[in-house]
Amino acid sequence: MNRFFMLIQNGAADVGFAMGGHVVKVGCGPVVVDLMRRHIVTAIACHGATAIHDMGGELGALGLHQRLADEGSLLLRVLQSQPASRLAALRSLGLRSGFGGPNLALGHLKVFMDGTLGSGTARMLDGSGVQLTSREELEEIVREAAEAGYPVAVHAIGDAANRDDMAAEYHENPD
Repeated sequence: MNRFFMLIQNGAADVGFAMGGHVVKVGCGPVVVDLMRRHIVTAIACHGATAIHDMGGELGALGLHQRLADEGSLLLRVLQSQPASRLAALRSLGLRSGFGGPNLALGHLKVFMDGTLGSGTARMLDGSGVQLTSREELEEIVREAAEAGYPVAVHAIGDAANRDDMAAEYHENPD
């Protein structure tokens, strides 16, 4: 470990991080949060839309963001998604999208229709890939989510998965 990094870790220096919205857009939000949590970065200057729409709801990230907020270390706005499988639990608590505060709030429900192109698991019209959520299941999720006050974000990479996503969403929202 070099001397500069050790000085930062020991709190011997304040380290500022200046960024625009692109840093978060390309997926570096969790890295920034980790740097803040470990007190490696002590100040952040933001320009543009610098908020995290955290898709890692199933990974327990909400707890991490809550701890950062309690410590006064949550320096970005975080909209925390939750897996659609948690909708019943969220409804039983009366929680809707937007619940929280100015820096940390519940966001949308996340649904995965298929996998990824790189792994060959994106569901394609040629029959390749995997189906994680069917069109019928998505229609039900969208209906229940709307009743509970949640928008739905859909991961659909393959062309077949995208067709099912569009058909399901149109079926539930024809206007």
